[in-house]
Amino acid sequence: MYSTAKVTRMNDSQYRIYKRSLKRVREARRKFVSIMLGLCLMMMLSVSLGVIHSNAHGADIEGDYKYYTTIKLDKGDTLWELANTYGANEYYKNNKAYINEVININNLKSATDIRAGQIIIIPYYSSEFIY
Repeated sequence: MYSTAKVTRMNDSQYRIYKRSLKRVREARRKFVSIMLGLCLMMMLSVSLGVIHSNAHGADIEGDYKYYTTIKLDKGDTLWELANTYGANEYYKNNKAYINEVININNLKSATDIRAGQIIIIPYYSSEFIY
């Protein structure tokens, strides 16, 4: 039942070295735990602040939704006229920005790459939520 391990005695010098190494190990553990707790606290704080202060990035004006619709072009219609009619200045820097979006959506080569009878997709904004 008793352990058969041999117990060795240390002299004073060995004991002091042993105690110093134990002290260093304890200090290292204490620093490690302190750093880890600090990191955890910072992460929890940043997550909680992020949740509290997060804002949805979308329409600049609260309550406006972006939609897409199709229109059939009549003779003489231009993308500039469509930009004046459907392009909301609050959402686009200028009419050219709206026209560029219409060109990209419809895979057009340029603003003049349209013809009467063509059906194109255009973006528009509305405060009504449509589902």
